[in-house]
Amino acid sequence: MIKENSLNSRERALRPGESISISILGDYFALTKPRLLFIVLMSTLIGYLLPAGSIINFTLFQLIFGTALTGAGAHVLNQWQERSQDARMMRTKQRPLPSGRLEPEEALIFGIILSILGVSYLALTINLITAVLGALT
Repeated sequence: MIKENSLNSRERALRPGESISISILGDYFALTKPRLLFIVLMSTLIGYLLPAGSIINFTLFQLIFGTALTGAGAHVLNQWQERSQDARMMRTKQRPLPSGRLEPEEALIFGIILSILGVSYLALTINLITAVLGALT
């Protein structure tokens, strides 16, 4: 018989029939705050299309992709930074970090990688100013 204490937090958090890999992927996805990221991407789209003469082209898709990576990285790093406060609040204590489903080091590495990829992508495909603005947010 396996004692509950011998199971890691990921195994305890699984729902019946759920695989560990699906659960972990869902937790990583949740760290990116997809709803908030969607709002950021819609703002980016509107900001791109508002100036007279803006058209939908490949540059727009590059901008959206780079912004998505950069924004996702920022959201992950924010959740990493606020994990102890989130653990004390009813609304946020079930998030992947405060609940222990993901380790803080995993989230930190994930956030850094997403941020570096996003800023680098913006620098290479759009321009340096856009990349710097992305890094500063």
